[in-house]
Amino acid sequence: MIEIEFYCENNSIFLSIVEKTKKILPNDFAYYYNLVKVLFFNINIFIIL
Repeated sequence: MIEIEFYCENNSIFLSIVEKTKKILPNDFAYYYNLVKVLFFNINIFIIL
């Protein structure tokens, strides 16, 4: 989780998506699953840009 938190600090869009996901999905498994999915999605965009 340290890597994800560090990445959040450098990506306000990712951080806002995480906050929205947290509110929508109270289930821990679903929350962390989406957290990882969004993280990889953002990495792909970063590589393209």
